[in-house]
Amino acid sequence: MNLIVPHVDVVKAALSASAIQALTLIFENSSGAPPSTPRDRFRADHTELMHVLDALESDGLFLKRDVSQKNYRVTGFALPLIGAPRAVRLLECMNSAYAYMQEYYKEHLRDPLITRKLVEMVSGNEKDVLEALCYMQDINGWWSGLPADFPFSQDGALTVNEQVLVTKTFGELLASVYEWNYVNPKRKAKTSVRDWLAGGASGHSLGIFNDVSSSEYPEWYEQLDDAKKALLGEIDIGLRNDQSALPMMGLRALLESVMIDRVGDCGGFDRKLSRFQESGFVTPQHADSIRKVLDAGHAAMHRTYFPNADDLRTCVEVIKHLMHGVYVLHPKVQVLAANVPPRPGAK
Repeated sequence: MNLIVPHVDVVKAALSASAIQALTLIFENSSGAPPSTPRDRFRADHTELMHVLDALESDGLFLKRDVSQKNYRVTGFALPLIGAPRAVRLLECMNSAYAYMQEYYKEHLRDPLITRKLVEMVSGNEKDVLEALCYMQDINGWWSGLPADFPFSQDGALTVNEQVLVTKTFGELLASVYEWNYVNPKRKAKTSVRDWLAGGASGHSLGIFNDVSSSEYPEWYEQLDDAKKALLGEIDIGLRNDQSALPMMGLRALLESVMIDRVGDCGGFDRKLSRFQESGFVTPQHADSIRKVLDAGHAAMHRTYFPNADDLRTCVEVIKHLMHGVYVLHPKVQVLAANVPPRPGAK
């Protein structure tokens, strides 16, 4: 029986088809213990997926590097999205292991469970079981302690977490993480939109969308993922309730999220902004404006800074200008460049 994992369709809809393709290719090309594939080789062979790989790696939920930092490995959270026969087999092994640990905890509570015993009790051939346990350790909530080199050092012992009695299936355990990261932000984003529509976007209080009608939102808004929409909603609510420090922190978080979305998690704020400028998303002048907004966010976060309404409005306008440039103008300019015929004689 296939393992049922709720919310998979929501996650797939949130990720691009290219992201699912990248995860599937990495999974299919992975080998070893734990399974992985050389990062640089894979990127060189799939240059069309580099931007997607950067986004997946910076998010870290579905794709990570191994301890050597030289190899890619998909996490256990990616397997339900892949759907390949091997991925299905591994998920069935995970569910079998989880069911055994539920019974084990009922009888033995926190007594150590020898890894060898767990491997013997899981349905499936030993190779699949060991690979499944490799992916399984990415998911929290079923163990309180794991031995070194789990699951390959089979004389080691793990400690089962009592949470296995609360979450009935391994699919539900996976789904809870999907819910935190995708379902709840999607629900929050939709709620925020309803709040804006109900309150009207043309009121006198400071908000994100005061300059548009309640039935129209900027072109860039629909290009955002649910997490960014939800964050914008909370910033807007804070602004309309005359808060200043918390919306300023939210703007700082939104800025970082947008930069990571385009250039990856390449270091601190200064490094991200430099990469952002080098990649052509902003001019040096606009980068300086963004830096000042980040400084205001840092001050609100670390030095109890409460910006006044005018300064906060300036920060909001900088963010909106950035969103329009990154999510609307930049893609359109790339299309324009592709459509312009070359000069005669140009190579």
